[in-house]
Parts: sequence; C-alpha cells; structure tokens
Amino acid sequence: ATMLGAGAYPWMQHYGRSGKPFSEPEAMARTVACPGIVLWEGFLPETEEQARELGEAAAATGLRCVSSYANARLHEADGWRGTADDLLRSVEWVLPLGLSVLVVNPEPISWRAADADKDDAQLRTQAAAMDTLGERLRGVGVTLAYHTHHMEMRQAAREFHHTLRATDPEIVALCLDAHWVYRGAGNSHVALEDVVGMYADRVRRCTCGSPSAASGRRRLRRRATSTTGG
Repeated sequence: ATMLGAGAYPWMQHYGRSGKPFSEPEAMARTVACPGIVLWEGFLPETEEQARELGEAAAATGLRCVSSYANARLHEADGWRGTADDLLRSVEWVLPLGLSVLVVNPEPISWRAADADKDDAQLRTQAAAMDTLGERLRGVGVTLAYHTHHMEMRQAAREFHHTLRATDPEIVALCLDAHWVYRGAGNSHVALEDVVGMYADRVRRCTCGSPSAASGRRRLRRRATSTTGG
C-alpha cells in the first residue's frame, strides 16, 4: 500500500524563507497536523544527540521514521570508504526508530559551478562505492536509494544513467525526484517519462516537489498499476 510522508528538506526551506532557524522536532510536530501524513524522512543524524532528539520527536508525534536522507561524497577514490563508515555509524543510531531506507545523494564536485562534471574515473568510483555501501546497508536491513538533483542530468545525463546501470538493482534502488529530473533535463516531460519507463522497477521512493513534474508521477502510477495488477 502507498503511504504518504513528509520530509525535513521542504520544511528547512520554509524556515529559511521565514528567517527562522530550522528545528526538525518542531517541523515534525507541525507535519503531524496534516491529514494522511504518517511517515517522516529526516536528515540522517550526525551525532548520537541528534538521533536521540529525532527519536523523542517521533515518539511525541507518532510519525514513522522509515527513511533518512544524507549527502555523501563518493566519487573520490581516497575518501569514499571513510564516508561509508560514517554513514553506517549514523544508520546504527536510527535503526531502533524503524529505518528501512537510506536515501543518498552522491555529492557533486561543486554545488554551484555549472560545468563541474565528474570524469569517467570518478563516475566508476562512485558507482562502485554505491554498490559497496548498498551491500553494507543491506546487511543491517536497510535499502540504499539513489537520489539526484539537476546536475546529474547534464552531459546526456551520463552520471544519472551510469550510476544506475553500473550498480546492482538488488542493492541500489532509486529515489525518483520527479522535479529535479524534469528541471535537469531542461523542463522536459518527455525526459522524465523516459526515465520512469527505464527505471520504474527500481523506484523505492518518489519525491514529487513540483506540479511541473505531474506527468512523471502519472506515468509512474500507471507502471505501478500494470506491474501489480491493481
């Protein structure tokens, strides 16, 4: 059954526009007032104290913390193993809250530069790192889901496609962010629908942040219906 959830990132944007410091427990308390919202995707805690606060907020609101989000630098050959170790340590803190999916965005070389694209060696390193991370997460009962922004769609979407085609579908799932795929492809419904057509079977999470991405959401629902027969 499909369940609805909310995430920390949109709330962080809201707090930023309001000129207020972001508080994840407060955001969770405000989310629980929204009818139908039962799941919460917060930021993966970086400290045990943050994990404790998350657990207290989950207990107070009744929201289920089934997924967490993290950025991770995985394209550097001499650094990704340490990054994976850090992620696994944080995951251990959240497992008691019911964590089942870790959504990871492999960090870009630069968040701002429009031409800082990963080369072939870095793409191969990143894909191998994702496979290794996914295998380690599977060992503790957590699924790794690959998340992207618009920059992965540059250069014929080579980073997006290689990360998915070079990783094991049984180990690395996809968190489809319909808006970022649409936007990264030059506001193209066709590109979004093609991505859904190619990778729907790997989608474990779907983030629908923009009305402009509605065609992709509809196509994904159709694929899901035809697959399940429902």
